[in-house]
Amino acid sequence: GMGDTCCNPHGAYGLASDIAKVTGAPVRYVKLGTNAEQDKYQGFFGNVVQQVKEVCKAIGSDPVLQGKKGFHALGLSQGGQFLRYLVETCPDAHVRTLVTLGGQHGGVSAPPGCAFLQEQTNKAQVDDELSRTKVKGESHRWCQSTDTLIRYGAYLPWVRDH
Repeated sequence: GMGDTCCNPHGAYGLASDIAKVTGAPVRYVKLGTNAEQDKYQGFFGNVVQQVKEVCKAIGSDPVLQGKKGFHALGLSQGGQFLRYLVETCPDAHVRTLVTLGGQHGGVSAPPGCAFLQEQTNKAQVDDELSRTKVKGESHRWCQSTDTLIRYGAYLPWVRDH
């Protein structure tokens, strides 16, 4: 999710680690970049389409995830949206079960409590480059225009069946 990292014991990492302890199942964490700080940055800035392609490639090269039985995927908040996009676009993702918690699958209409982020999101919704480099710009929901969503949304149209 936004602000979480691959290695945060109080976020998705901690939840997945607990699941692994209880079930004995192997667990893989999505990490974008070479360290936790870069991973956190990618949750705010970056191209989701490109990020999902990187994760797809990693899945394709992981023999545990390429087993005949497939794997279960768990995504928290925006991570759930990204996994949904991955399931729909990655031929190497043999996901048996997708669980998302707190995901905003219809997009984000307004970031809560942050005027600067709201201003950037508003700019991103009609600026091609910004909409593809600011993660919230890529998932912004334009209530007044589905055409705008399809034109500027990088991945949300896929998960909303457009």
